[in-house]
Amino acid sequence: MLFGTHAKVFIAVVEQGNIQEAASVLKISQSSVSYHLKELEKEVGFQLYDRSQKPNHLTEEGALLFRELRQEREHLARTLGKLRSGSSIRPTLRFGIVESLARNLGASVIENLASRLSSIVMVTGTSERLYSKLKHRDIDWAITSRLPDASEFLTQKLFSEPSVLAVPLSMDFGAKAVSWQDLKFCGLPLLRYIRSSGGHKITESLLGALSVDLPVKIEVDDGGVMLKLIAEGLGWSFIRPATLIQHLELTERIRILPMPNPVMQRQLILAYRKDIDPQMRDEILSISDRFYKETLHPEIIRLAPWLTASLSASAL
Repeated sequence: MLFGTHAKVFIAVVEQGNIQEAASVLKISQSSVSYHLKELEKEVGFQLYDRSQKPNHLTEEGALLFRELRQEREHLARTLGKLRSGSSIRPTLRFGIVESLARNLGASVIENLASRLSSIVMVTGTSERLYSKLKHRDIDWAITSRLPDASEFLTQKLFSEPSVLAVPLSMDFGAKAVSWQDLKFCGLPLLRYIRSSGGHKITESLLGALSVDLPVKIEVDDGGVMLKLIAEGLGWSFIRPATLIQHLELTERIRILPMPNPVMQRQLILAYRKDIDPQMRDEILSISDRFYKETLHPEIIRLAPWLTASLSASAL
């Protein structure tokens, strides 16, 4: 079946759940949405919705048509991707990635796809910044820790990272497990990520739930800067393993320890627009999978062997 405007509007209504949301996503009026639905019913010769009940539900024919149209849309996207990759008109890649993964996973995405793309733009920043870039269509993909609005974007889970405690070499707790009380009275402040970062929100949520009040003096938005400050003895913090791997030269100047329970987990996801090429999605997922299994996981076990069990449960 020809994948025309009527069909695109019908798919949007089913995916969004109602005409109002579909109109908002498509940036057309609700009356225009209703018009396209009626025209599609004339074209196919049967009703799409059972209007005898509220809310309206798809008829059996309507549900079958939706599945066929969605498959047709994905097939067309794959075909276009193949045609572009085999011709002089190659696709572009505009993606964002959290700072802690930019040097390794971000670079790996570029290295693997550069030969088949006409241009690549990579933006780094906090999860909030990347979400804003997605909303304003400055990028089409984002590897982030923030779940975007499900009405506008699709998501795929990548992997989960448990946090570790990073302290200056001068802070020696001996063989005992570090407690929240130890950290509160250690004499150095907690170094925090800025408020717009995913790391800040995770940390604040945990400390609030535990009713733990820790002194804070410095907030930064760069993991390398955070580790440098810890190495210089200006404070301590909770660090994601991906950040440690990007700055291995600094890991010799700090002490990496298990953080007190409960251990914070950061879930990384791939967020993307609904009209993207499924083939590109699958390639980015494959690159991320290899990065986790071949680089991130082995390095985490080397730096923090006590995380072996929790990493096995958080793999892709």
